[in-house]
Amino acid sequence: MYEKIQIQYRTGEQTSQPYWTSEIEIVYVVEGTLRLGIETNLIQVCEEEIYIIDRGLSHFFMNSDHTEYIALKFDLSIFNHFLSDQEKIQVVNAFENVEKHSIHWPKALQNDCRQQMLDLYEIEENNIALKNLEMLQSISVLILIVTRQLPKAKHTSQKINKSTLINKEMIGKIEQIYGYVDNYYHEDIRIEDAAKILNLSPHYFSRFFKKQIGISFHQFLNEYRINKAKFLLSEEILPMTAIAEKSGFSSSKTFHRVFKKYEGISPLKYQKIIIEKN
Repeated sequence: MYEKIQIQYRTGEQTSQPYWTSEIEIVYVVEGTLRLGIETNLIQVCEEEIYIIDRGLSHFFMNSDHTEYIALKFDLSIFNHFLSDQEKIQVVNAFENVEKHSIHWPKALQNDCRQQMLDLYEIEENNIALKNLEMLQSISVLILIVTRQLPKAKHTSQKINKSTLINKEMIGKIEQIYGYVDNYYHEDIRIEDAAKILNLSPHYFSRFFKKQIGISFHQFLNEYRINKAKFLLSEEILPMTAIAEKSGFSSSKTFHRVFKKYEGISPLKYQKIIIEKN
């Protein structure tokens, strides 16, 4: 069970490449300001704030000097002996529909969640007796706060089919596709290539992917590459041709067109905004 719970204390200097996870992920900024890229959004999480990251969304942590934060990830399967499939879906629904940023939560709930995150980190660091039981207790408190008390969000961004999120076999298939994109996004990926991973026809794969993820494979690939480009634009000063190539776009012209379609501004303007914020 323990490997299904990860609690880490990180610094903002530790950047990450865009990645996807089927686990529930929560970050609590202890000091400074954390810059978080989620899909096509750039979010700033300030000191003493918490942010819940939706499962199934590509995201990355950007360089944030003088920032320290606690990152928690856990799989709902740790509650297999306690929760029915229907109850798991209720939990998934709750995490999907609540306000993700703690600035929208009542003060008392902010304090309660911060305390549980700190308790989890202390349990991890001190390796106390009955460690797993203590962790389950703190995570259970967090889940109850989310499901019963946090305000609902006006808009949700969850893409993964709810039933998929508690289906181990389906998660495995999605992870295969995501892993393939992680490894080959810089190449000319065709839908036929992705379909072969699951031994499906291109037509059936397209239907399968759209049903499980909520968007077409083509759109997913574009969004992944844009997310990769945003990471590069925020971390390196490179010619746009190099950014386009490293992000997997066939040409700088295609890169500029697709980036502007998703972001509403050019890659160069986006980079200038990031530099000015720093």
